[in-house]
Amino acid sequence: MGHRRIAFLALTLATALAFAAPVANAQAPAAPTYYLKTTIAMPVWANLENISTDISWVDPASHTMVIGDRTGNAVEVIDTNSYTFVRAAGQGNFAGRLATADGGPNGVAQVSPVEAVGADGNSSLKLVNMFSGDVQSISTGGTHRADELAYDPSTDTVMVANDREDEGKNFVTLIKIHPLQILGKIDYSNAPGGLEQPVVAPGGRFYFAVPATTENPGGEIDVINQASRSIERRIPVGDCRPTGLVQGIDGRVVTASGCVVDIQSGNVVARIAGAGGDEAGSVPTIGVYAWIVPDPDSEGSFRLNLGDANTNQVYQSLPAFGAHNLAGNWVTGEIFTPDLVNKRILVFAPTVPVGGKGK
Repeated sequence: MGHRRIAFLALTLATALAFAAPVANAQAPAAPTYYLKTTIAMPVWANLENISTDISWVDPASHTMVIGDRTGNAVEVIDTNSYTFVRAAGQGNFAGRLATADGGPNGVAQVSPVEAVGADGNSSLKLVNMFSGDVQSISTGGTHRADELAYDPSTDTVMVANDREDEGKNFVTLIKIHPLQILGKIDYSNAPGGLEQPVVAPGGRFYFAVPATTENPGGEIDVINQASRSIERRIPVGDCRPTGLVQGIDGRVVTASGCVVDIQSGNVVARIAGAGGDEAGSVPTIGVYAWIVPDPDSEGSFRLNLGDANTNQVYQSLPAFGAHNLAGNWVTGEIFTPDLVNKRILVFAPTVPVGGKGK
């Protein structure tokens, strides 16, 4: 293992441990207001129409953002320090945008200083070198797309969901990244309606959003144990129907529908009005949640709604352009979201500087 990779894993592990550990926010100040700081031009989108993107991921350690771009058939790489587009990695190696739901790349994450993974439409996980363009692939063994995923650097493991399998025989796969190998699978045929976003959890675990199961029609948050490759705990969440899932504060997770779930107690402690969509974003280090929602006052327009983790209320709403993808930088506080209308990335920043960046 090279020194560069060791340094990256150390930095990323420190970040991930902060992600996974309960983010304490006792007596924290009110969440900061945001403004549109800058935009990032995306030249690869210049000649594309009806652009379809999926998960975005920001790695503070390497100052990199990656986006699953189905229309561009690539993992788009962005430098979050200079706010510039870097390259379309692995272009032409994914399913691309299809008339069916089996396009790709879908879920993405960065797994080394030079590598990202992308879940693809042919039930595979692809490991892409963001600089050389080299691609490795491993099948999850399904028939349809691999979709949502999360990466745990403490175990070098990705959990990825197959959410559209025939006859509802959905499943998740745990995959070791270096080298690529299947560690195990977990059956989710009790959830034929789909599987959504996992997030890294403490102690070699993932939290997993399941919108509906036979046992819990209103959805559940599952605790996945990597070592036993099993569902350690199911947390019913009433009628929250969790799709997007992000880290909250004080041992909580937050769904795209705005449900704030305390993992230890298993209680839904709040439901934030003004949330929505099928993805959410968060910067829990400063107590901020984020959603892209339709503008109630302007048909066809959208807003970036920001929620305060301490009050569990939306406290600010800013114009956005409809892409449902959100990624928060836990170090700088910045929130990134694509503007597919104007073919750029919007960068929203807190007015109070965080981690050396701000207004």
